Order: sequence, then structure tokens, then C-alpha cells
Amino acid sequence: LSDLSDLSDLSDLSDLSDLSDQSDSKCQSPLTASFFSAKLDFGKMPFILVDRNTTMEAEKMDFTTLTFERYSVRSFKDEAVSTAQIEEILEVARNAPTACNKQPQRIFVVFSDDYREKIKRATECHFNAPLFFVVCYDKTESWKRAFDGRDYGMADCSIVMTQMMLKIHEMGLGSCFVAWFDPQTLARELQLPPELVPVGILPCGIPSENAAPMNLHADKKTLAEITTFM
Repeated sequence: LSDLSDLSDLSDLSDLSDLSDQSDSKCQSPLTASFFSAKLDFGKMPFILVDRNTTMEAEKMDFTTLTFERYSVRSFKDEAVSTAQIEEILEVARNAPTACNKQPQRIFVVFSDDYREKIKRATECHFNAPLFFVVCYDKTESWKRAFDGRDYGMADCSIVMTQMMLKIHEMGLGSCFVAWFDPQTLARELQLPPELVPVGILPCGIPSENAAPMNLHADKKTLAEITTFM
């Protein structure tokens, strides 16, 4: 990994200016990965790039309990998420099922102060998290249904983000699926290439002492309302 010439297409990400914070007023409801560490200063680099070619042994867990316990965290401690934890989350994202196994997901891991400010420019729902995962899909690689041309890139990213959120909760961390963002602003601030479509932002970190599920969290429809047997 000492030769980073293949990353030349991301060179334009190095010259981005700082942007100011915004309030949270509208947001009350709403692998083992390899790091390209050679010649990179992770205190300054905004993104971690994921190597797809590695695997991690699956952990045994009570999946049903996990799905009931997970909730959207909107308050975080001012503490960094460890590199090892980030690697585990990214491995789960890498291993997520996608339509026709096209794997169009592209994940930007934002942890530097400068780039966290840029996230805040695109959304008020940042919750001052120490870490953000910005999940996009490459529309040139995502599977399209032949009958109507439906692009399944958004579905793929939703699956990826769901697996990430469950893993994050299993690790004792918290996250929130944020769809309230200006996609044009986000693309501009992160200088996303035109083929990438941002689907969601996952603020991530250690839940604060005040973190708790919202009142509507347990308000679920019955099986009779959502299920039809034929």
C-alpha cells in the first residue's frame, strides 16, 4: 500500500475550506478492513478508504434482541471511536448483501475536525458526533431492473446502513440514520464525483448519559397491519 498513485482521483479532496456549525433545531424527530496508512496523516485525512479483499470471522449474537434494543442516538460523548471499532463497522458494511452482488456502496468515514464541520454545513442533524459515515452508491455500478429501469442503489445502501447500525449498537456505540441533509451541499463539501449518490449519514459515537429512545421508538404497527397472507 506504499504506492498511492491509484488514489489520484481523490486528490481534489485535499483543498477544502472550513465551514461554520448550524443548530439542531429541526432534528428532534426525524474490515478486518485495511487502512491506506502509508504516507497518510490520519489526524488530517478526512476519509478512511476500505479494502474489500479482507474478511472477519462472524460473531454469534442474539439478533432478535439486538433489533429490539437498538435505537437512534442523538446525543454523544465527546470521545473518539477507536480505529478497531471503525474497522469492524466497515467490515459489516462491506459484507452487506446488494442487488445482483454489484456492491455499489461507497462509504466516506469522516472524523477530522475540518470535515466534520463540512458535514454540519449539509445537515442540522449532526448531533455533534465525533464520527460520521456518509453512505453513497455508484450509479454506474448499481443494478437496474430491466422491466422498469428501477435503480436499486438506494435499497443497497439502506441494507448497508442497517447492518452498520446494528453492529454499532452491538459494540456499545450509538448511531442515527440521517436522511435530513442537502445532497447538493453534501456533494459539494465532500467533492463527491458525479456518479456517487449520497443516501444517508450515520453520526456515530459513544452515547451520552442523556441518550435515550424517543417516545415514538416503541410505537410499532401490529403484524396484522403490515402483513398479508395469501
